Amino acid sequence: MDCKIKNIINSFKSICIVIFLLAAFILLFNQNLNAQQHTLNFIEVESGTYSYYQAREWDSLIDLGERALKDGHDYFYLRVRLGIALFSKERYFEAAWHLEKAHQFNKNDKTAIEYLFYSYLYTNRNAEAFALKNKHKLNVPEKTQASVLLESGPILSDNINRNRSDFLVGPDSLFGKQNLSDNKYYNQIGIGFGPVKNTSFYFGYNQLIVSKLKQIQTSELVKTGFDTILDNGWYYVDTLYGRELAMNENRYQFFQHALYFSATQVLKKGWLLNASLHWLYVDYTTIYADAKEVEYFAQSYDTVPNMTRVYTVDTLSTQRNNIVVSATVYKSIKNINTSLFGSYSDLNYQNQFQTGIKVTYFPKGNLNLYASSKFIASLSNSYISPFFELSGGGKIFKGSWLEGSIAKGPISNFNENDAYVVYNSGDKIRLRAGANIIVLLSPGLELTLRYQHLEQSTFLETQTFENSINLESIKYSSNLIIGGITWKLK
Repeated sequence: MDCKIKNIINSFKSICIVIFLLAAFILLFNQNLNAQQHTLNFIEVESGTYSYYQAREWDSLIDLGERALKDGHDYFYLRVRLGIALFSKERYFEAAWHLEKAHQFNKNDKTAIEYLFYSYLYTNRNAEAFALKNKHKLNVPEKTQASVLLESGPILSDNINRNRSDFLVGPDSLFGKQNLSDNKYYNQIGIGFGPVKNTSFYFGYNQLIVSKLKQIQTSELVKTGFDTILDNGWYYVDTLYGRELAMNENRYQFFQHALYFSATQVLKKGWLLNASLHWLYVDYTTIYADAKEVEYFAQSYDTVPNMTRVYTVDTLSTQRNNIVVSATVYKSIKNINTSLFGSYSDLNYQNQFQTGIKVTYFPKGNLNLYASSKFIASLSNSYISPFFELSGGGKIFKGSWLEGSIAKGPISNFNENDAYVVYNSGDKIRLRAGANIIVLLSPGLELTLRYQHLEQSTFLETQTFENSINLESIKYSSNLIIGGITWKLK
């Protein structure tokens, strides 16, 4: 038995020695290989890249060109050849990066400018593409286009079915209310055009109609009868009291009309600046409760009055204007797009400040595959709400893309996508997951279908006999289905 153990130990030692020697050999081999790759000189770089360019050996050109950049070579023709090679391999984001560098060396070379134009165009960087075309008066068939967007669809909710209740008031409370948002319907029409002097514009009008239910339940003191009491030979008649529940319900519609304006300016060195304004007008009529303290004498022989609370329920019409202003800077570095954004809004009588970052990675250097992450921090009433989103997408068929996303809150009264999307219901979004389908029917016609599932929460407000306010979270879900069509007008 001891002999077997010794044999196992010796075998293990032998294996360890072999692994060590093999690792040492690989390390030495790599060092020798690296040592053999001498630093390229200018003649080798220029003649090699030119030869590969002439032979259209794009992979070899890319390998040699990237090695040359690491060795400190950087000049116009090297960047142009790298850009054209990457463009030919459909790695348009990386092509644009090198062609931008080439453009810094020589701002008048038409070949480099034209390849840069199409690199922008094939990566949906249209503002940069047409700003470049207008500046250099490129002779290309693509023209600056205006586009018209129509969107419409429902947001279906289970909020009322799930949370409507006949009993908002418990034994320890005298008042309860909840305001439930249910099904919604959304419409939008917009037009985009430009660039005009390096600036592209978008104007849009959107409408939102929300079905809502407001419930107010009160518990008020009422007389329930009388009781005769014998005390020291005297008869007293006391009044008996109880509490009566009264439920008030109001189904109503919340109307929102909004105007959206966005301008994106192409800056120097690949930077873009977006400024956006979203103005919202809301209009609704619903019930509200007004409370007042009333004196009463509980018994006919009392000399000191008691206090009780009496509620009056009435209707009130509300019209409100809100704004969201947003600023975003964009920068593309090779196949990574980054945006930093901030905004201010005054939704639902609260001031909100918001900031965030979004990073998108294109592993293939084009729009065939992409993944992005987004983080938003919203500050309101000295409370910071975080929001994280992961998304990705890719080309599934010719002219068709599929995207998916998942996001985690909770967050409320916030905006995203340059203030284009505004969530102002006041309810919290705890989780959001969705999918988009994009189909290009023709170069001038695009269809989109968006689906989102949202896990949300609102609250039931109750007031105790001690006048303290309690907020109980109540949950519901919504499903958004929005279809859109975009026409590009020549």
